[in-house]
Amino acid sequence: MNRALTGLLATSVSLLVLTSCAQNAPGNEPSTTLSGNGEQHESHDHEPEPEHGVQETSEAPLHLVSIDSQGRVGMLDLVSEEGRELGQIPVPHNVDSDGRYVFADTGAGVQVIDSGMWSWAHGDHFHYYRGTPGLLGNLEGSGPAIVSISAHSTSGGTGVFFPETGQATVLDNKELSHGRLQEVFSIQLEENQTLLSPFGKGALVSRTDNDGQVTGVRYVDEEGVPVADSEADCPQAHGSITTAAGVVLGCADGALVATGTGETPEFEKIPYPERVPAAERAMDFAGRKARPSVAALAGEHGAWILDARAKSWERIWQGRTLLRVIAVDDAKGHVIALDDAGRLRIHQLESGEETAVSEPLLAHLVDDPQLLQGVELSVDQSRAYLNDPASGTVHEIDFADSGRITRSLDTPTDAVFMAETGR
Repeated sequence: MNRALTGLLATSVSLLVLTSCAQNAPGNEPSTTLSGNGEQHESHDHEPEPEHGVQETSEAPLHLVSIDSQGRVGMLDLVSEEGRELGQIPVPHNVDSDGRYVFADTGAGVQVIDSGMWSWAHGDHFHYYRGTPGLLGNLEGSGPAIVSISAHSTSGGTGVFFPETGQATVLDNKELSHGRLQEVFSIQLEENQTLLSPFGKGALVSRTDNDGQVTGVRYVDEEGVPVADSEADCPQAHGSITTAAGVVLGCADGALVATGTGETPEFEKIPYPERVPAAERAMDFAGRKARPSVAALAGEHGAWILDARAKSWERIWQGRTLLRVIAVDDAKGHVIALDDAGRLRIHQLESGEETAVSEPLLAHLVDDPQLLQGVELSVDQSRAYLNDPASGTVHEIDFADSGRITRSLDTPTDAVFMAETGR
């Protein structure tokens, strides 16, 4: 189905739901908590004030944000293919995104870019918003940063952790939506701590034993103070992602899922189905926004797929090393991976079948660590996007049609780094 037809269908759906949702002004997304069974429950308390100039639209305002080798930032509308430049930031080493904001790690802090485009999952449907993009500024820090996002771009928080110094900050997403970088709290973590992940009004942080080894996680409140009886075992905790079924954390013995209907989390461990060598554990997860399934590399031996709602692991084995993997979690359970020959591989999770393998799209840069660092594989409900930092272009892929490349997109600034927003 092409983007134009998708837009027509989205308009029809929007007309049906706008009346019942009219009380939710743009930016007034109710805060979401997660129950013990993984279902979302929305609370309309403490709603953010409406953002000036924001419009609700009938379809997802999908855009690509691109950053070139000079730090110039651009945006490309994926429907109209119109582009614009937003300004310039220091050259990043890595970027993350929650589907609205782009967080660019420069080694001297994290630059925050607001694309002004986002989607919000509201029960069985979505709301789509279009605002004014801009560069919001820099959260100062030293060394590489680990960014952890929450469910909504206008409520909750975004975690930014600098492991070299232990600086851990949760940014206030409501303030970000009004163009302001303001922290919820900032704390100093101990040496060897590995994790900061927003949860509720506070965050989950790693916990160490007397020998300095990470043995679990604990919940801290909106002031960064540990909350009693809010801990769980999670040896060597590393990597987190917010899903529709809870916040998922990687552990040496499986995954830990944090849910909760109140201010403190409930924890449930999903153990690996068999003993897993340290080099093959799931460390960093990727998946489509507001879905329960996520994917992670299994070292040099394929990938893991975790269904946080069904509480189950699946393993994809490959004859080649995978460099990137992401779960689409659509009706057919597509999983998309980039291998070390620069080819995209598409699997259907339920059958385990590999349904398509592309031509080598990035073979010219898989041996270049600097360029490879900027490669991003992003998905929405119908397309995948893969940037080529060497040429600055972006491949648009129809993963449901044998991985067909539908467009090669030229972004306003070369896509040395890329993020898809409006999702």
